[in-house]
Amino acid sequence: MKQWLLGLYLLGWGAWPCGAEWSMTMDVTMQKGQPYVPLVMMARSLGLSYQISPEPSSLLFSYSGRQVSISGNMVMLVSEQLIPLSVRPYWQGQELWVPLDAIQKIFYARVNWHVRTQEAVFTVD
Repeated sequence: MKQWLLGLYLLGWGAWPCGAEWSMTMDVTMQKGQPYVPLVMMARSLGLSYQISPEPSSLLFSYSGRQVSISGNMVMLVSEQLIPLSVRPYWQGQELWVPLDAIQKIFYARVNWHVRTQEAVFTVD
């Protein structure tokens, strides 16, 4: 049973306590030559409460005491500080696709992107 639950966590079906050590592997989608991952899916997998604000479309959530607001702009707001991104995030339906550096900056995560497999491993410790 423990192995089955661990498998669900590794597949992104579980929730980690915010601020704890965690590691997650996600498929990377290439858009105009840039790697992106789905931020709403990541927030759900981490068990974070989030809100999608309709006008302008933005994703709002908290992580480890930081308030995050991110939309389709070249900057995001983290704890009232403007943080630049390498490329512009984009919305596809109810999912916000963000560049890998957004994950680094929001979660203070290490990112290992495997170009051959088109996967990124995010680690927080």
